[in-house]
Amino acid sequence: MAELAGSWQLWPGAAASPAPFVNHDCLELPLPVLDWDLLRHGLRGSCGHTRLTRTLRCAARIENWQEHVLRVLRPLAPTARQAFQALDRLLPAAYTECRLGVVVLYVARVLMCLAAGDIECYVQHSPWISAELYKTPLTVVMGTDWPIFALLNSYDWSYPGIPRGNDYETASNPIAPWTGRGCWLRCRMTSGAQRPAGGWTS
Repeated sequence: MAELAGSWQLWPGAAASPAPFVNHDCLELPLPVLDWDLLRHGLRGSCGHTRLTRTLRCAARIENWQEHVLRVLRPLAPTARQAFQALDRLLPAAYTECRLGVVVLYVARVLMCLAAGDIECYVQHSPWISAELYKTPLTVVMGTDWPIFALLNSYDWSYPGIPRGNDYETASNPIAPWTGRGCWLRCRMTSGAQRPAGGWTS
């Protein structure tokens, strides 16, 4: 425990602000790159996390998240693909302004990639999200109003052609090896599922 305590370091984002509390929720920013308040307020579960909540299942899913995300991004471009491409160009400024808001948008992007059957898009963008979540302290995730894990939980992660209970996320799986990707692409392509001809958000 002493070693763990000694290895703890303050998150770089927290050290950058002289304020006693960092504005992780990006509340009421002046002239923001995107309307972070609108995005955050629209991505809420149908119930709150309180002792009076009979089940937290309703708090761990966000209804109509895709429509809301696209509504917030629509000022950038008319289509989802163009909007996310515009977001890529704004990424340095948006990330500096609202890191967790950007993480939420890219989680939504990856989920939309999967919903469209675009595995290449998923493979392209998901490692960045994993890295960002890995370096985000648990206290920040717990304390923020950004529903990062509720959004991740709002997608059906089942895939046709993959037996229930099996995990093909690793490339070393002897049943279906696939260089660096598990067998997601091959399993999906051999399952009869149709995939759009081109990536929509890549």
